[in-house]
Order: sequence, then C-alpha cells, then structure tokens
Amino acid sequence: MNRKIVVEKISDIDILEDKLVKSAKETHLKLTQFCNSLSEFQLLYQLKFCDSGRDPLENRNLNLIEQLNQQFTYKLTFIAAKWLLKKHPNNVPLILCLGTESGTDIFSKDGVVAAEVFTTSNPKNNQKMKKDIIKVSECKSQFKYVFYHSPIRDKAEERYKNLFPDVDIVFIEGIE
Repeated sequence: MNRKIVVEKISDIDILEDKLVKSAKETHLKLTQFCNSLSEFQLLYQLKFCDSGRDPLENRNLNLIEQLNQQFTYKLTFIAAKWLLKKHPNNVPLILCLGTESGTDIFSKDGVVAAEVFTTSNPKNNQKMKKDIIKVSECKSQFKYVFYHSPIRDKAEERYKNLFPDVDIVFIEGIE
C-alpha cells in the first residue's frame, strides 16, 4: 500500500501514533482469543496464513507478519519525524512515505532534509544499513539521515560515518 502523509507539527504525529496503539490493542485482543480457543497448530496456521492482525493506520484486517513489519517501521518513522521536526523546524512540512512509496522515507517539502528509516532484527541482514546510507547520500538534500532500530547495534556504524560523512546515522533505542 502506498501512503504519503504530510506532517507539520508533533501533534500530527501523535495522532498517527495513537492509531498504532489502537491497532496493537485490537491485535492483542484477537491473539488472546486465539490462544484460548485454538490448538497449537491452528493458532500457528491462523498467524501465518490468515488476516489475524490489524493494519496500523487503517480500519482493516491484515496478516500478522505484515502488521509486525509495518507497526515497527511506522513507529520508528514517527520517532524520526518528531526528531526532525525539532531539529529542522524551518523545513516543514515533512512528507512521510510509508509502505512501498518510492524515494526517501522522510523528506521536507523544501527538499532540504531527507531520511531513510528501517527496523531489523540484525542491521547486517541484506546490507540494509549500507543500502539506505547510499540511497540517502545520493540525494541532493542538505541534511541527510538514516534512522534505525535493532536489538543489535551495527558495529560498522562508525565505518559508515567515515565513508559517508554527509549522512548522519541515528540509532534509536526502545521503540516498544
């Protein structure tokens, strides 16, 4: 799904974050019911193949795996957008590209700020950090960022900072 969302202030993002919480609560309730009523394999089947989750921003069911991926990427995108709004208050609005939108994940309408955002269980998987750094480094924006969250901090982060000095790499902890 393609989504471009324009934000101008922190309260715009707060509204989006409230939707994330609501969808997480709905999924939690559904999973609790599944755990109490399905056998082990029925539960796993339901989680793998059925719409057992909830879209983080829309009122529709969604596969749980898709929800997990979206939930945490959107959460980190919102954290990054708040950070950017505080750091670059003169470069609003910001455009958040969620889903399969092309271009950078966050950019200012004036083109001064650009950012990539990703969450992963391991930043070395698929060289995601390197790919995002290269992508944002090729932008014409004055301020370039890569925001990421992982339970494992990438040891190559310092090396990337030296190789791409025009890109700020921002590790975000605690997005749960």
